[in-house]
Amino acid sequence: MRQTDLMTDELGTTGLQIGFVGLGAMGGRIAGRLLAAGHQVYGWNRTKAKAAPLIEHGLAWRDTPREVAEAAPVVFSMVTVRP
Repeated sequence: MRQTDLMTDELGTTGLQIGFVGLGAMGGRIAGRLLAAGHQVYGWNRTKAKAAPLIEHGLAWRDTPREVAEAAPVVFSMVTVRP
């Protein structure tokens, strides 16, 4: 892990910078737990309104999946295929 992959808050707590693409039923819950654990989470979802509660809790919204990947060294993808 690179030193730049870590962030430190005002209390000196170190967390990871993590990207999340897909903030629905499963992805939203995981991203929420990562935020609660003190990590910086960058996220994108097809419907931004579904991410609003996470944004209120500190999620850094990005406008495209590519922007999420550029912001974080680790990216989770939790998406489905629409029929």
